[in-house]
Formats: sequence, structure tokens, C-alpha cells
Amino acid sequence: MATSIPGFKVEQVFELQAITRDRTYYVHRETFSGALTRVILPFIRRDEQQGIRRMTWELKQYVEGKKRG
Repeated sequence: MATSIPGFKVEQVFELQAITRDRTYYVHRETFSGALTRVILPFIRRDEQQGIRRMTWELKQYVEGKKRG
């Protein structure tokens, strides 16, 4: 997934890697680039980290069958 604002680009990668039949490794990677990165990044970083943590927790709950819906 990529987002682009003139002068600010974010590329996010989400991977699910099989470890064993019953285990999966989740990888989230972000790349920020562009002239405005140093200006914009401090303002979005905390909210974005909280959102990623919540999404990761929700995904874990779902795949482990603790939450359906």
C-alpha cells in the first residue's frame, strides 16, 4: 500500500509468513520519503503507531479465533 502527498510519500508493506502449520509471523514495514518527511512525520507518528498496534492486536484476536465479526 502506498500513499503520496506532494513532497511526502509513505509505502507500507504487510506480510504474513508461515512458520509452521499453526504459526505465522506478521511483518509490518514502512518507508517514508520526500522533502516534507521531516516536517510531517512527527505529527502523524504517534497516532499511526497506535493504529498499527490496534490493527495488529485485532488481527491476532481474529486469527486465533478469539474474536469473530
